[in-house]
Amino acid sequence: MSNKPFKITEEIIIKSNDYIPLADKIAMAKIIAEECIKPVEIGVQKIQSDEFLTLPQLWEENILLKQIYLMKFLLENYLNINVSENFNSQEYDKYAKDHVINQLERFKYENTEYRNKVYDLLTDFKEFKKYLEIEIYNLKSNKNNGLERFFAGITILSNPENIKKMVNELGALSEQIQHKQKKTKIETAKKQNQVSNTQTKEFVNNKD
Repeated sequence: MSNKPFKITEEIIIKSNDYIPLADKIAMAKIIAEECIKPVEIGVQKIQSDEFLTLPQLWEENILLKQIYLMKFLLENYLNINVSENFNSQEYDKYAKDHVINQLERFKYENTEYRNKVYDLLTDFKEFKKYLEIEIYNLKSNKNNGLERFFAGITILSNPENIKKMVNELGALSEQIQHKQKKTKIETAKKQNQVSNTQTKEFVNNKD
């Protein structure tokens, strides 16, 4: 990747696409959306509960990947710029720090010959961005749907293997509790016996 600043030229504008068919935009938005959600990070309590019974995962938007995919889509599909297949955050930063969108915006005011084409390109790209955000929202909502998660939980509970696991876990937990209670009773009895012996000795000494 070159360190040379990226500059949008008239040649790039001439070769650019100012419209991508609606069906293609929606299809690409659906594909990219799948990559732009991630599992919510789980806490210690969730990890402990999963040892007992694993419940459906919660999902959230992966903002980093969304921005990377948007930049890659703009460069490849609108500006016809060749970028690496594994376009990453470092490559994103290279183009972002050169303010690709702002360069295009300035073209609308500084170059009257290509003003309309740049305007149409940006409008179409913003439409694609809107479709992607809608797809991410819908996908995330569906995965986090309370009713679906409830039925998924019921499905997990109805599995004989899971029921057996749950019974075994409850049995082990019950044994641990009983063991701790027995240990506590023994320790309490010892302390009470020590106190009783001490009191008896004090009584005998005082009597003497």
